[in-house]
Amino acid sequence: NKINKDYVFREYMTKEEDDEKMLNTLVSRAKKEGIEQGISKGLQQGIEQNKKEFIDKLISKQYTIKQISELLDITEDEIEKILK
Repeated sequence: NKINKDYVFREYMTKEEDDEKMLNTLVSRAKKEGIEQGISKGLQQGIEQNKKEFIDKLISKQYTIKQISELLDITEDEIEKILK
């Protein structure tokens, strides 16, 4: 707002043009943050899916939940949650 009141700046760009550029910057930042959050969420989902598949393989090899818990250093409750 302070820049918009500067007469030198106003000769370079109108308030409307500046507002549009500021809006475009905000939209661009929001898109970038959304993409970053999406990538992070996707990676986390992939990790969780990989854990589930690995635990399923161990169970198919006759490992007990207790053994899997010790091998993966996670609680039995966490294993139960992953398998749901």
